[in-house]
Amino acid sequence: MNERKTVNPFEIIDSLCSGERGIWLGPDIDFHLKKQTSDTQLSGSMEIPLSYFGDGSIDLEEIERYLTQGGLTNFSVKSRLMQSGVLPWFRGVEMTESGLVVPTELLSLSEKPLTNTVDSISLGRFFVPDFRRQIKDDDLELIADSLSDQSELIHGSSGLLISGPVENKAIVAIALPVERYSTLGSEKIDLEQVLSVVDRTDLDKVLQLEEVLKGDIDLKAFYLAETPEIKVPEGVVLLINPGYDDRRGFHHPSTVVDSGFQGSVRLETTSGGNELYDRVEFSAFSA
Repeated sequence: MNERKTVNPFEIIDSLCSGERGIWLGPDIDFHLKKQTSDTQLSGSMEIPLSYFGDGSIDLEEIERYLTQGGLTNFSVKSRLMQSGVLPWFRGVEMTESGLVVPTELLSLSEKPLTNTVDSISLGRFFVPDFRRQIKDDDLELIADSLSDQSELIHGSSGLLISGPVENKAIVAIALPVERYSTLGSEKIDLEQVLSVVDRTDLDKVLQLEEVLKGDIDLKAFYLAETPEIKVPEGVVLLINPGYDDRRGFHHPSTVVDSGFQGSVRLETTSGGNELYDRVEFSAFSA
């Protein structure tokens, strides 16, 4: 029996994050609908062309192994979709002559029906961060000061945040408080309308967003947690620290905050824990 070769992720990172760039951002990828399997679930796939990850210098089999062995988590969903509670669920990676295919399900986290589906949806993009070149310490403190006067600095020893005493540990991340919470008031998620909105104001109308008090949120429900307004400096990309918190549940993967972004950041989450998210944490990279 042949053992599956393990990819060295740093070979992928070094190829994509050249020069002073600490993060690589890919172009948007479309989801192609095959069928609606239920009121709250769509089935289809994403097609990744040979040219997606750079100039072709990375072998396609290496990319397939990289994605299969963890790289699929480095996917940032379009914010309009994630704020609508539409989550992609990837079912592996398949190689073809023209590139890679990722079988994908779209799930409605709010359990509201998905209506007015379309054949093709711009779903999001892959990103590859180099945590060895993550912005830290004094440089990160300057970014924190420029983002908001409510920024808090987080200390650690690497790209992964750690607990314990903070003496002599690098400043590795920025935290912002959550100012407001919202839930979706619409009875359905009209995908055609969601995809056609021009800005967040229009999206909020489509979703009939309702601001709610922290104590009134169902801990098992999908909700949005919103920070104060920020302005990301040019040449800097923020990554919302993603994943699962035992107490607060899942933050879903609308992860990248682009250089030059101005506005409040929304954390899309389902709890399942016994607390709500009360802050949003960011890492920073040179674009």
